[in-house]
Amino acid sequence: FYPRWRRDLYYDLVDRLDAVAGSHGLERVKIQGDSYFAACGLNELLIDHAPRAAAFASTAVEAVRSMGDDTDTPLTARAGVASGSLATGLVGSTGLVFDSWGDPVDEAFELAHAAAADRVLVGPSARVRIPASVHLVEVALLTGQAWEYSPPSESGVRP
Repeated sequence: FYPRWRRDLYYDLVDRLDAVAGSHGLERVKIQGDSYFAACGLNELLIDHAPRAAAFASTAVEAVRSMGDDTDTPLTARAGVASGSLATGLVGSTGLVFDSWGDPVDEAFELAHAAAADRVLVGPSARVRIPASVHLVEVALLTGQAWEYSPPSESGVRP
């Protein structure tokens, strides 16, 4: 039995993440288990896709935390950001599912799982596409290097 309140929370969370994605120029590609996959530039070419993706990821992590606070439910999120070419399309012969695949999908997935709770990790493929003016803190991972992203606060000082 799956409690109705939990399903409603899940639906509300997906709606909130869809709105955050749209506000940054990204779109949801799929949801798989507890993972939300979004991409930038699928239907419209955007040269600033990497900074948009990093900003979306940070805003999404905060939205999840905020929703947890609002509902008195312990929610955390972690995110991975990667850039590059990927393929999208319908997969399956009887139950068609829209999916995406490629190195950036794999990289982002691995980064998200390596990130600490409520953190965003940016991989090398996206790091080279983010302006140097965006402050990123390098972190060492067993699988290579990544950079932790945090947006500037209203005062310009990073948390």
